[in-house]
Amino acid sequence: MIVVGVWESGFTDEQLFIEWRMWKQTISAYQIRDWRMVGNVPGCGAYQEFDRIEDAIADIAEHRRIFLIPGARQTVNEIRAVDNPALIFGSYDENLHRLVTPPSQAVRIPTPQDTDMFAAACLPLVLHHVY
Repeated sequence: MIVVGVWESGFTDEQLFIEWRMWKQTISAYQIRDWRMVGNVPGCGAYQEFDRIEDAIADIAEHRRIFLIPGARQTVNEIRAVDNPALIFGSYDENLHRLVTPPSQAVRIPTPQDTDMFAAACLPLVLHHVY
């Protein structure tokens, strides 16, 4: 399994450190070995760093891609099973709609508002459905 994320913009270093810990602890709990992030959190590691989301997913076959996108028609409960899936999370600034092409999947977590949850909080919910 591959997990790809984007750091939230506008966070302080302390907030980014907390976000990094949330990602890292969840990734470790599920024993994910391929963790990719767009951007850099100074002093933190354990992930492959990329400058652009397009670069982070370039080597992932489209049928393996599962994008978490606010406003998607399907919910995480409707994820189709895929061998060795790649879970791809955006951020407030990084809208992933432009990257979704068949046969990839776009899903959402049903919340009162589409942007209620940060990706690091969504990660364990999505992993629960595909792991």
